Amino acid sequence: MKTTSQSFMNIKELQDIYLVTITNNNKINILNSWAMESSLDRLLQKADKSIYIDLKNIQFIDSTGFRTLVKLNNTARTKNVKMFFFNFSEEAFELVDLLGLFNEFSILDRFNNLKKAS
Repeated sequence: MKTTSQSFMNIKELQDIYLVTITNNNKINILNSWAMESSLDRLLQKADKSIYIDLKNIQFIDSTGFRTLVKLNNTARTKNVKMFFFNFSEEAFELVDLLGLFNEFSILDRFNNLKKAS
């Protein structure tokens, strides 16, 4: 297992996936979206495995943060890399729903259970 640590996130390379954990912050916003986009874009350029992004620490995502998540998700699709988001907080999940992005992302309620739109 290989772990890459940055001030904003940890990326662990496991046997068949990359596990990304957001650290040291409870927001994805204009102040840190660029760092997230840059790091994950580099990962997407070489990714040969699915990418799982753990958002358990995130309480708020602003419009720049959502733009970053949508852009990364679209890049993943273009490169045929599966990208999953999981452990959304209730607050962040409400924003996803409010913005109509629920069907844009593959969202897991746990590490292995895909959430279905109700």
